[in-house]
Amino acid sequence: MSDLVFDGTPSLSLQSNKVQLTAGATGETEEATVEVRRAGATDADLVVDLTQDVEGAFAADIDGSLNYLPLPTAVTIPAGSSAVTIYVVALDRSVSINATLTASAEGFEPATQLFNITGSGGGGETFQDWAQGAPLDDANLLKYAIGGASSPTATDGVAPVTGITATDLTLTAIVRTNDLSLTTEGTALIDLVGGTWSSNGVTMAPDEDQDGVPEGCERQIFSTPRGEDGKKFLRLESTLSGQ
Repeated sequence: MSDLVFDGTPSLSLQSNKVQLTAGATGETEEATVEVRRAGATDADLVVDLTQDVEGAFAADIDGSLNYLPLPTAVTIPAGSSAVTIYVVALDRSVSINATLTASAEGFEPATQLFNITGSGGGGETFQDWAQGAPLDDANLLKYAIGGASSPTATDGVAPVTGITATDLTLTAIVRTNDLSLTTEGTALIDLVGGTWSSNGVTMAPDEDQDGVPEGCERQIFSTPRGEDGKKFLRLESTLSGQ
């Protein structure tokens, strides 16, 4: 909690009923509530900006927004009110982080609230969870990352589907997305003998058809232009950070 202090400049405060959050928590009751409060006059609306900073395991593996707490970027304390309440549920991710929520508004001293967020993605995977003691070798990594197999010995994985048009080569694959230490990307080359596989020119887009895709995975389409080359090759590469 941030205390209200009046020393000529009014202050904001943040107070949460819970600062230890479990990633992926669900249910009718919100995981936590946060009260955003202002000191001083209440005769006008006050727009309060909300930002997040995170540190800890996997903190650097998320896109630039780093929004582990799915909150609005701003809230309005209406005229006549000193506070507004927002609701917080930590995102469904494998994490162990500290997230600092900061509230700021023009003419006010800012306030911060620290949250500790832990979880395995609400049923999402790490390789160790999925492998059930099987070794981390090339075959198991491939099966874990691509195809949506439920275990190393399962036969429910789906092989990627190749495609070719007048302009593009494509690979459509079910890719695991709920392990933040796992990266899968498309790479291409022209010459198998002396060429180098590169992700340059390879794009990825989610398939509109996600029917039958296991939880924690996504069907994705990787594509690269054929260009003027007489032949071209496209493949998928998966890596686990820290391995």
